[in-house]
Amino acid sequence: MRLDNLPEGQAGRKYLYHGFEYTGKELRHHLKGRMKRSKVHKAYYIEAVVFYAGVGEIKLFFSRFSKRSKWHLLVTTDLILNYNKALKLYNNRWTIEVMFKELKQYLNFGKCQSNDFDAQIADTTISLITYTILSLHKQVVEYIPLGQVFGKWKDQLLESTLAERLWRFFVGLILSFIQIFELDMGIVKFS
Repeated sequence: MRLDNLPEGQAGRKYLYHGFEYTGKELRHHLKGRMKRSKVHKAYYIEAVVFYAGVGEIKLFFSRFSKRSKWHLLVTTDLILNYNKALKLYNNRWTIEVMFKELKQYLNFGKCQSNDFDAQIADTTISLITYTILSLHKQVVEYIPLGQVFGKWKDQLLESTLAERLWRFFVGLILSFIQIFELDMGIVKFS
């Protein structure tokens, strides 16, 4: 299954619907009487199964979240998918896209220059664990945008060696658990 958020009315995009070719905007106007409301997502939508050259039959969802907002076009090749499920899948996909963008931007994900496969796996694993911990930190401790959390830790994480990063990570993890579970560790000092 493939979901795309495509801009409407791009030149050259024609959909065959009941023997006639339409652009996205033309098709939306043609089907405006079939508009439905999704109470789950508080959105208005129009759905249609069309034929698209080179792909075959696809399902289009024209969607907007208020009467005055801009229309968006969601495309899927899964013809039995309903609007609510399609939007849920697309939201999940978008979350993953944002995660990889932030991993690359703030944690240098994919920039390991080692030729050793184990080092590549270790770098990837550490980046994903660091992202997870920073996301948890954002949710539990501070309610600030994730970019600011990354910015706060970026210099410290990128300049340290692998061993130092692992040590800081585990110490931070232990201290977080101590705070979360309100444990009294006496005079334990981590450095």
